[in-house]
Amino acid sequence: MSFFKAIKDRVTQPKATISLTLNKTNYALGENIEGTITLSSQEDFDATELRCEIQCVEGAKRIKRVYDQDLHIYVDR
Repeated sequence: MSFFKAIKDRVTQPKATISLTLNKTNYALGENIEGTITLSSQEDFDATELRCEIQCVEGAKRIKRVYDQDLHIYVDR
């Protein structure tokens, strides 16, 4: 095996796919996340770990209640 082929084999990603399926679409802060990670490979390779990182994106809508003089009721804005 040549020196360059050995380097190429170390830096070339394997032909594999990873799929993550979660049990729910939304989770509350502090709630455990449950799901399934499926790894399918078309070739053999050595791996030391399989890691899944999830980024949390939280959104909140700010609502202000104001009195509408024309309607004579409180409305959300």
